[in-house]
Amino acid sequence: MQASLGLSDAALANVNTLPFALGFVTPPLVARVGAMIGPAALLFLGGAIASAAQLLLFLLASRTLPTPAALPPSIALVLCTMAVYVGNQFVTATAFSAPVYHFQRRRGRAVSLIKTFVGLSGAMVSQLYVLAFG
Repeated sequence: MQASLGLSDAALANVNTLPFALGFVTPPLVARVGAMIGPAALLFLGGAIASAAQLLLFLLASRTLPTPAALPPSIALVLCTMAVYVGNQFVTATAFSAPVYHFQRRRGRAVSLIKTFVGLSGAMVSQLYVLAFG
């Protein structure tokens, strides 16, 4: 991706680090949207946003979809990564708040189960990536 888009090392590093600046902005947005549409719709909306942004990210990185002339490729990738981050926050907010709401007596155990699942799935995906691509 770095060679095909002509990105420097610093620009490539920014693609994945700048979206985390949204961490201070998006929680109130997630709470408002969740209160308006409910947890099931929030989960669907978050998955749709993250999936669409991931697809757009792939299309831009593989040069299947050209970037607009006024927008450098690195900025386009950062914007797509930010959209993925927002979608993931919608999904995470729903996944972590539902067990706390429904299992109030044993919320510690419910939340630890969810956190374990998220951690294990991330570990398995990273191991499969290393196995497949080295």
